[in-house]
Amino acid sequence: MGVATTGTQQLKGIQKAAILMVGLGPDSSAEIFKHLSESEIDLLSMEIAKVRHLKSSQTRHVIDEFYDIMVAEEYIDEGGIDYAHEVLEKALGTDKAKEVITRITTKAKPKPFQFARSVDTHSLYLSLRDEHPQTIAVVLSQLESLKASAILSLLEPVKRVDVAKRIAKLTPPSYEIMGEIERVIEAKLSTSSSGKMNDYDGLDSIVSLLNQVDRSTEKSILESLEHQDPLLVTKIRQKMFVFENLPLLDARSLQRVMQEVEDEDLVKALKVTDEELRTLLLKSISTRRAETVLEELEMTGPLKLKEVEDAQASIVSIVRQLEQQGDIVISRPDAEGDDVIA
Repeated sequence: MGVATTGTQQLKGIQKAAILMVGLGPDSSAEIFKHLSESEIDLLSMEIAKVRHLKSSQTRHVIDEFYDIMVAEEYIDEGGIDYAHEVLEKALGTDKAKEVITRITTKAKPKPFQFARSVDTHSLYLSLRDEHPQTIAVVLSQLESLKASAILSLLEPVKRVDVAKRIAKLTPPSYEIMGEIERVIEAKLSTSSSGKMNDYDGLDSIVSLLNQVDRSTEKSILESLEHQDPLLVTKIRQKMFVFENLPLLDARSLQRVMQEVEDEDLVKALKVTDEELRTLLLKSISTRRAETVLEELEMTGPLKLKEVEDAQASIVSIVRQLEQQGDIVISRPDAEGDDVIA
């Protein structure tokens, strides 16, 4: 890439992205890479490798352009295009504001359910609960995981399972269908929306939701789904991590996880654990600590199921956090039974 002689206005989007990553430095760039797909990472990495003799003025121009776009999109989310244009015009001047807004609006596609960001979870649930399960599935697949999982938990059990199944099998509907659904829900809430459509995958959506709901809801959905579609549940389990998946961790990773687990949670989690898993977990801690845990386990009286599930969920949360940080490795079996390093 001839960045030494090329002005930034002539650069392609991918070239500007490469310059931005170089300008931000390795730490910030690494965080951005975590949110990209494999194909995007490959494409961007190849472009970064082409960067030669980068001028500081070019880097500054690209970073400033990126910043302007991010600020503009925030303003659009808050009050729409007109509001963003008004604010940017005061901050950047008429010409610059027009340039930034034009750059965004020519590339952006309408984002369905933008209004849902400012609607409380209960109100959104009330507007969705009487809708067809397929409609609910489409809406939840477009929401942030935390809000979507909360709404999923509020649905009555049979409908909850039906919606979860539909999310897992969902393919992106057309903009026409999405728009019609949006108008119906929007009319109920009397709000507005704008922006671009989210990219999503059905399995990824349901896994993300199940990772957010409480343990009992997760088990209920998966058990009910298993009766209807065992293969689908297998695919879901392959993509998510539950307490029973702890044996998928290698010895070093399991030891790392157990370092973060409180003894109180470990005792509760082991209360209803099968002998094989219990032995594995106790082998992953020091002999002295294992003896202490076993003594406490013997002295612990009956526990509520929710206490056990909460303790197990706490351990799973530690696993997910450490995996996200890159501190541990999870080996998941694929459909043919072969191990896949995640």
